[in-house]
Order: sequence, then structure tokens, then C-alpha cells
Amino acid sequence: MHYCLQLANGYRFYFTGIKETESWLKKLAYVMQLTPSIPEPKFPRIISIPRNMIETDPTHSLSYELRVSLPASGWRLQDYNPPKFWSHPDTPDIIYGIINEKDYIVEVIDMDRVTSLIFRWMLGSGCLPLHSALIEKNGVGVALCGRGGIGKSTCCKRVSSPWRTLCDDTVLVVPDLQDRYMAHPFPTWSDYIVRQQENTWNVQQYVPLRAIFFLERSPDGESDEVIPIDQGRASLYINHSSNQILGRSFNVVVNEEDQPAEKNRTAKEHLPAKKRLFDNSCQLGKAVPAFKLKVSLNGNFWEVIEKSIKNGSNR
Repeated sequence: MHYCLQLANGYRFYFTGIKETESWLKKLAYVMQLTPSIPEPKFPRIISIPRNMIETDPTHSLSYELRVSLPASGWRLQDYNPPKFWSHPDTPDIIYGIINEKDYIVEVIDMDRVTSLIFRWMLGSGCLPLHSALIEKNGVGVALCGRGGIGKSTCCKRVSSPWRTLCDDTVLVVPDLQDRYMAHPFPTWSDYIVRQQENTWNVQQYVPLRAIFFLERSPDGESDEVIPIDQGRASLYINHSSNQILGRSFNVVVNEEDQPAEKNRTAKEHLPAKKRLFDNSCQLGKAVPAFKLKVSLNGNFWEVIEKSIKNGSNR
């Protein structure tokens, strides 16, 4: 079975695997509301396989149908701390090793890791993830960015109709074919891991991103306030928000016995991705208005959002 994830720019990922990972794939498709689809060769397949079945050849345990469509040798282990996967220069497909211990939390952690892999993959197309909630009104979205515990989820619970919450923790921002920025909601994996809430998210749904708001608590706790942010500062805030999602994959994991040259090589491999993330942050900061949003305990913060959007760009 193959499940398709299509993004606003037309790019697609196909999730597939073997018999041993079938239940994990079905759960991933359920959480992200993916449907079965026939893969197109120009787009990557993410082929899941239990890590304990991977020997020196990651294709060893694949079905004949999968194995004959892939290179027989030359696969290289990529360690993004996490995830770990195998790539090959002659194919866009990757082989992703899941832990596959039939443990509820471990299964969800692997889902979190595979979405991190997608985020990193899409940096080359101008995309970037934000540590952010996504709310929308009349088909237009705004991002509410902030660190954990700052109040993203609380704001999503408080926002009043006709505003609607699409997600409360992670957003993937994608430039479409007309160079507009679209926002995809992604799962809040802690709902499963911490709260044991089996929510779902339509990750293929997207809305135009009208503005980005960086949350702060109101000093007096009583008034909501919007403060425009200049382009340079907005780019830095965006980069920081993205690093909160991707930061783990930029941490270099090395064995103690590795030589200094190997450690330096591994660190250098992350530099292009870090540069792409910074460049993408600058482009998004240039294109989409950004604001600080100081949120009170009980006020209608969405009203000041509406007013700032109605008044136009902060640039």
C-alpha cells in the first residue's frame, strides 16, 4: 500500500513499506489523513522497514517488487539525529528504519521523526517549518509562533468563530507555483505521546499565509497589542522558530572513537541545510508581514489580529 502526501507546490511523497511496517503506515496515514495512491516515479518513496531487519544492505528485506526498482548497492546511512535513513545518489527514494517495537509511544515518535525528515527535505524548495499554531478565517491563515508553553494551544482554544484552528504546534510553509506562501497544518505529536489523544490533521489542506504573529504574554495581563516587526528582525524570528522544529537534526551525533576529521566532515554536511533554512527565513520574512502579539489572559486577541490585517502590511 502507498499513501500520498501532496504539498501546495505540487511536490509529493509516497509512504510505503513491507508487511512488518503495514500497521505503522496505516496509523501514520490515519493521523495525517492520507489516502492510498499509485506512486509517480519522479517523486520520492519513503520506504519504511524495521531497523532490526536492516543488515549491511538496507534493501535485503524488501519485497521483490520494491527491491528490483532500487539500486542493489551504494546506499549510505544518513543520521539527522533523528531520523536515520538510507539514501542513494541514483534514486529519490529513501529507506527509513523504524524502531517497530509495537509500542504506542515509540510508534508515534517514529511518525514525528519521519515528518522531520520531510521538513528537512523540503528546505531545498524554499519551504520551512514553524513552531506555530495555524488559525484561519474565510480561507486565509495566520501563524501564531512561539516556544512551548507560551500559549499557542490556549489561543487556539479561545479563538472565536468564524476563526477556526487547523493546528496548534507545527506548520509547514510552502511557496506555491505563483510564489505565494501557503501554510499546511501538521500533527501535534505530544497529543498522542503526553495526552493520549488520538487526533487527526489534514496535512494536505493548506491556506494562504496572510501574516505571522510571534506570541508574548501581555505585561499587564489585560490588554492585547500588536507591534509590527521590520523585515530583518522578522527573518531572525522565523529562523529561530524553524530551528525549534529542525534543531535536533542539525546536532551532530558521532561516536567517541571517531577521528576529528570524521567529526568535522559530519558537521560540514549540515551547513548547506542550515544556509537554506536561513535563506528561506529571509525570503519568508520579506514576503509575509510579521508582528509581535502580546496576548492578555481573557481578551479577544483575534480582534487585534483582524485589525492589523485590515490595516495592511507592516512594511
